[in-house]
Amino acid sequence: GRYDEALKYGFISLKFAEETQMIEPMGWANYALGVFYFDMKDYVAAENYYKKAFDIFSKDEKFVLPCAR
Repeated sequence: GRYDEALKYGFISLKFAEETQMIEPMGWANYALGVFYFDMKDYVAAENYYKKAFDIFSKDEKFVLPCAR
């Protein structure tokens, strides 16, 4: 795939979400980065971003991770 482009836009999304303090998009950006790194077989980076997403989503019951269903 085009992982370099996916990562580029993932980091742009994450930066925007962090700068605007948008919690839900921040969680989804971290989750997406985790998916990209997992697909690239960089499991350490994937775990890092999945954990960040989980930490964000677990602070509010209205957020449900797809992997937790």
